[in-house]
Amino acid sequence: MNYTFCTLFNKDYLYKGLTLYYSLLSSCKDFVIWILCMDMLTYSVLSSLQLDKVKLIPIEKFKTDQLRAIEQQRSIAEFCWTCTSLLLQYVMSRSPEMSQVAYLDSDIYFFDCPEPIYNELREQSILIVNHRYPPKRKYQEKFSGKYNVGMVIFRNDSYGNEALKWWAEQCVTECNIVGGDQKYLDEFPVQFHGVVELCHKGGGLGPWNIENYQLTLRDRKVHVDDDPLIFYHFSSFKVTDQRIGNKRLYQATYKQNFTFTQKQRQLIYYPYIKSLKQVIQQVGIRRPDFHEGYLRITMQQLVETLLTGNLLIV
Repeated sequence: MNYTFCTLFNKDYLYKGLTLYYSLLSSCKDFVIWILCMDMLTYSVLSSLQLDKVKLIPIEKFKTDQLRAIEQQRSIAEFCWTCTSLLLQYVMSRSPEMSQVAYLDSDIYFFDCPEPIYNELREQSILIVNHRYPPKRKYQEKFSGKYNVGMVIFRNDSYGNEALKWWAEQCVTECNIVGGDQKYLDEFPVQFHGVVELCHKGGGLGPWNIENYQLTLRDRKVHVDDDPLIFYHFSSFKVTDQRIGNKRLYQATYKQNFTFTQKQRQLIYYPYIKSLKQVIQQVGIRRPDFHEGYLRITMQQLVETLLTGNLLIV
């Protein structure tokens, strides 16, 4: 299958966005990914890397007069959320031959080929991923929505374009810090035809639902219960500016109600950090002037993170 993906990120997420890209190189044979560079530094760095299978979109080329006005009224995060659905429309309009386009958050990472996810889409028009919150976190649906925007697939047909147009209109009208672009996905199964909710447990795993499942390593692949892990959403993961000796400190998440077992760290977080470190090294060689993307934390914050079990030293 030939996959078309799109994502967006700024300089603070550049390392994560590149790590997503390299995970796709490892897991997909044929794909193209469109990257909306949310600032010119990001565009400059990515251009210098001359990445294969990538189409870069500078933010100034993407902005309309309406978006420029919206940008002045919204935070950086809110403006990025506003652009998600518009980016999908942009890619579809420039690749009309593509049967479907998937939006990916820049902080997800593919451990395996996404083909099983697309097999569930079949001939339907839209695929969305349930947060699958455990009972004690079910209340979060009120704020974050039932579905996660980390991966959303739209087929380039009448149903897909109808839902995408509606989503874009809502985000342009309002895209605040509560719900962002994500809460609108709750309306997809209600208002539109051809909507599929992903069943595969290996898609959409994240810190909010990982405790639901048993992780095992079989045939060199991580399994979520009996399903191979396809992608994990490293939401809230931070690379800090602190080191102990030659080892850097990472925050698995700043959400203090998330904790991780040693197996979860070993099978999911450490492979991601290994790839992330390679990306940081690569960018440092090609662009030694780039020093963004690190979380600056105090010693007190380090101690607090250590006490919650969310500090990784690698």
